[in-house]
Amino acid sequence: DEMFSFMNYIRLSESSMNILLSGSKEILKKEFKSKLGTLINPDTIPSETLFYNESELKQIETLKEALSDNQYGEISSRMKEFGMKAGFTVLLYGYPGTGKTSTVKQVAKLTERTIYMVDIQKIQSKWVGESEKNLARVFSEYKEARRYLDKDPILLFNEADAILGKRMNVNSSVDKSFNALQNILLQELEEVEGIFMATTNLADQLDKAFDRRFLYKLNYQKPKDFVRLNILK
Repeated sequence: DEMFSFMNYIRLSESSMNILLSGSKEILKKEFKSKLGTLINPDTIPSETLFYNESELKQIETLKEALSDNQYGEISSRMKEFGMKAGFTVLLYGYPGTGKTSTVKQVAKLTERTIYMVDIQKIQSKWVGESEKNLARVFSEYKEARRYLDKDPILLFNEADAILGKRMNVNSSVDKSFNALQNILLQELEEVEGIFMATTNLADQLDKAFDRRFLYKLNYQKPKDFVRLNILK
């Protein structure tokens, strides 16, 4: 039956496995494989020199510091202390070609974090209700990746315009599916623990319901003249 096609989501708890295996965690840990995204190891990300406007550079440096080992743990603990979910949600938005995706990759490399990059096309399906299931599975896979990896990975929704846009008036099953996807994403962002990042070129079309879900927003403007000169050099 197709309902059992995702058996990797059903398993005994770690404590139960420890009892059965006499505390042998080496047997418990197995390779994590993603069906709906791509895992990018920080060691495989090539170093890249990027140039930013001063305002963006300051924000990026803050982001790098926040995701460093010491600061990230402290921030997460502080958020839990104040009754907040320890989810570090980041939106990178602005003009195309200004380095949003490259920024995420270089931050991941610097902080030695794996990227779990989601292919939005894999989420969307022509079958009614399947897109919503796929989106929920993405977050299930991310939770699994967090358990498998030593450091919290970055869940990246790259070029997420198709899923972050303004909700529609329901006139068709397509509109209904789109709104359902957004509702699921909004709920997941409320509950997510770890690091979620999304990039978009169409910030003016961002649904306002997402606004408060992002802890940190980074706006990429067109590069100023001196930045363009540095790039050309």
